[in-house]
Amino acid sequence: MKSNVKDTEQIVPIRPRDIPTPRAEWIVKRREEAARSGDWNMSQMHFARKGLITEEMAFVAHKEKLEAEFVRSEIAKGIMIIPANINHPELEPMAIGVGSLCKINANIGNSAITSNVDAGTA
Repeated sequence: MKSNVKDTEQIVPIRPRDIPTPRAEWIVKRREEAARSGDWNMSQMHFARKGLITEEMAFVAHKEKLEAEFVRSEIAKGIMIIPANINHPELEPMAIGVGSLCKINANIGNSAITSNVDAGTA
């Protein structure tokens, strides 16, 4: 009889220093600017509404084959988002919105409070 249990000695843990942080330099630059200006609002929408195109917006525009100004304006209007928290430099920026390739981002999972699949998919 074969066991379905994997040999845990073969699993190599991922250490935080092994995780790539493609946005680290962008975030450092943004924090330095925030310290200089005193404006600590570092959301993509904040920059978009100020008329600024962030590195994340440029990255998403290139990946989605869109103009960076279009991405900025959609974010400024609130009809596109880039979920890119500055506390997670390991994230690869992506866009969610009508004008992007991804239209919906859903997280359907279990709740610690209730257990009702029908309510989670309603």
